[in-house]
Amino acid sequence: MSQTSHHDQLPEPSGYYLNLDLAQSGLGTNSCGPALPDAYRITGPSLSCRWTMAWRPLDN
Repeated sequence: MSQTSHHDQLPEPSGYYLNLDLAQSGLGTNSCGPALPDAYRITGPSLSCRWTMAWRPLDN
């Protein structure tokens, strides 16, 4: 991945990927624009969650 400069230069994935985000700050995080206003920031104690995932074969 570090040897490419554009997304279309990456090799085709060999499977599926699932990304689960517990919290997001949204746009405006000061990485490429203004800082996110305090009213929209995620603050406070650490967040946590628990979940279980089970895999089943697909029926054809």
